[in-house]
Amino acid sequence: AVGIDLSPGGLLRANQSGKAVARADVTRMPLPSGAFDVVTSFDVLQCVPDDVGAAREMARVCRAGGRIVVTVAALDVLSGDHGEVWQEARRYTPASVRTLLEGAGLRVERVSFLFASLFPLMLGARLGTDDQARDVTARMIYGFRISVLFGLALTIASAVIGVTSGAIQGYFGGWT
Repeated sequence: AVGIDLSPGGLLRANQSGKAVARADVTRMPLPSGAFDVVTSFDVLQCVPDDVGAAREMARVCRAGGRIVVTVAALDVLSGDHGEVWQEARRYTPASVRTLLEGAGLRVERVSFLFASLFPLMLGARLGTDDQARDVTARMIYGFRISVLFGLALTIASAVIGVTSGAIQGYFGGWT
């Protein structure tokens, strides 16, 4: 196993743990073609200016019939301050990451969201505040509660009106 990293901190930590690591750009890896059975890239492509070049380079160092495992940041709507810290250049949809990888000559077997069950919570955390500094998520939850209660009240009212109307019609219909 060989890792690559550009950051001095990442290289230092890898060297301290005894892992083989090289200082290299993911778009120009100093590794032979077809050298690896498995190539992994965890949350890298969204930070690389040339994501197409990086995907092609991963395909180059993976042997024919090998596997490439990639995770990327998903959906622009989930971007936040952390995206600036990690210097994200973009975020991906399932279609855009599939297009990227297929464009690099890879056969995509599966595209899915790793933390899909947390999407509502992550979205809520990203909505922030409106122009009057009110919490958008709290207002959406409050609005949802109000709309559900209003719908329930209308359902009960229509049931009461319908049953009453039916009872009256049945009562007077029996007189003829």
